[in-house]
Amino acid sequence: MKTILRSTLATLGLTFVASSAHAEAPKCHKDAAKLEWYVCGVKPVEYKRGMKTETRDECAVNERIKTASPCDLGDLVSKLPPDIDPANVYFYAIGPKDLDATVGFEGQLQTERPACRLSNDVPSYWQLGKFSDAFDKDDRERSEVVEQKLAAAGKRVVGGMVLGAYKDSGCAGKKATFGMVDSKTFSEVLWYSETTFN
Repeated sequence: MKTILRSTLATLGLTFVASSAHAEAPKCHKDAAKLEWYVCGVKPVEYKRGMKTETRDECAVNERIKTASPCDLGDLVSKLPPDIDPANVYFYAIGPKDLDATVGFEGQLQTERPACRLSNDVPSYWQLGKFSDAFDKDDRERSEVVEQKLAAAGKRVVGGMVLGAYKDSGCAGKKATFGMVDSKTFSEVLWYSETTFN
């Protein structure tokens, strides 16, 4: 694992720093510590209202995850919730509403096989809420409810990652690294993960 991380981060032009928690880990950007990371597993959830039953896709699993460091998410495959298709799982960050990962950062990927990849993506805001919180609203309106609730707390979804559709793609044992790298100096990361597919 250290070998691919070393070569990947060297390719990205990142500075290595030694730490007892993660040897030769890249340097975390100061804003990395402001992020809270969650895993969202999207699947149909059933709601009953009187005699009517409705099913909606949402984050049936929506839990905070422990990270190896402020910017190192660790191996995402090991954090996948059971019984949910990995293609329907997002790892996303909540942070201050003035932090925008699309400004001053760029996503960089290294993979041993194209299908075995990590990508920059987040769930839709409406998937983060519960259908029962806004039964009579459409997806756009439900998204606004979630956005407004986060904004009232001074927060927003800053960014996140998903695993590529690696099942049946010969990815077992293959590694991929993805990170949001400071695009001014290329010396710090807002977040990254080195993942080994199974």
